Amino acid sequence: MLVEEFDRHQLACEQFPPSISPAIIRSAVKSFTDSLQSHCERLICSCCGIFTSSSDTMILDDDNNCLDELKRVGLDKCGYNNGTWSFCKPCHADILRSKIPKFSALNSVNVLMCDDYPTVLKDLTLIEECVLARRHPVGSILKLRPGNRRGPSNYYALRGHIIVFPQNPGSLLRILPSPSLKFQDIIKVFWVGKIQPSSNDLKPFLQIRKHQVLMALLWLVDHNRHYHDLTINHSLLSWPAEFIPEQISANITCIDESDHTEREGYVADLETGNFENDLQATSDGICTDDDSTFSSGSLSTDINGERINWDLHLLNTLTSVLENPNRDSDTIASHVESDCEDIHDDADDESNNIQGQHIHHSGESSNYIRYGFTNSTPLSNSWEDPQYFTTAFPTLFPTGLGGHLDERSVKVSLEAFGKWALSHHNRR
Repeated sequence: MLVEEFDRHQLACEQFPPSISPAIIRSAVKSFTDSLQSHCERLICSCCGIFTSSSDTMILDDDNNCLDELKRVGLDKCGYNNGTWSFCKPCHADILRSKIPKFSALNSVNVLMCDDYPTVLKDLTLIEECVLARRHPVGSILKLRPGNRRGPSNYYALRGHIIVFPQNPGSLLRILPSPSLKFQDIIKVFWVGKIQPSSNDLKPFLQIRKHQVLMALLWLVDHNRHYHDLTINHSLLSWPAEFIPEQISANITCIDESDHTEREGYVADLETGNFENDLQATSDGICTDDDSTFSSGSLSTDINGERINWDLHLLNTLTSVLENPNRDSDTIASHVESDCEDIHDDADDESNNIQGQHIHHSGESSNYIRYGFTNSTPLSNSWEDPQYFTTAFPTLFPTGLGGHLDERSVKVSLEAFGKWALSHHNRR
């Protein structure tokens, strides 16, 4: 058997590489271009609303009895053409089997069709969306350059998200616009360019239009199930007709030169010699035990290094805690408090416009912030909050329906829900 296999391999080696004629090359190129063209010609599934290639699209006539139940809750007219409805293969198969399509309105997923989207929620700026939201689970970083482009994806820069760690959220937002909303805590703007930004440069992204906000709030109170108990703060709506919040404009960081160090990617693998950032490289050698490896995360908001990095001081203190678990707790607390005091003083020196907030404990005045943790304090899991998406992004879920944890006949995982949302044709 081995001899016969060897002979076959030897014969195959003698015939390799095969002779490829021009006709074979032309045929392969034509097959590739035809396949690429068929996938570029996309249609919209009338049931789940995602794009599907024309070659994978199935058609059903408008008078088909299988569509009666879907028509009752709504079909997306973007997939309707000349008396026929287009469907992706999974939805088409479920419809013919009289099953509930997984991402259809019957399963409380694709619940809002393009024709039914409220006009008052269209083309709102990022700031206006923050004013309307009852939750703020993410922060946004906007890097703007000259150009004054009004398209939502044409700000000629990078928009990213920052991680927000759960702390004391205070009372729920039952009064909007909220007088306690701090825009500088949610949005950070970097302006790249030698010329200082004008109001016309910032308006397409950062302005608040009082009339649009009021109309949107009135619509949400009437139609969104999570806004029925909301009180509109008419006293705060004594705003000018159009303005940019001073909290945003006063805290814009201007960058004269292009930020060539800007990059994105995954957190580096924490192996020897492979550092995620400068902080990790500096701290290399401090932690000798694998269990005491620190990871600072994948993003820092201090893009231009304008602030002194005091993380290393805290890192050394925390490392000493791990190396000396029996150390006196008062001594450890004094070191952490001292480092936090330095951070606080440094922040005061950087910006005289920001008022530092001092937290007092046991009636003692102090110049540091102390965080207390107990083993019984559970970390909040935003993904287990059924209103996590629907109240944070009312422009995506205007009626409050269609969230990731809504009650459904066919279960939809968070991963599947996210993939569907990112594939939807409306691009919202």
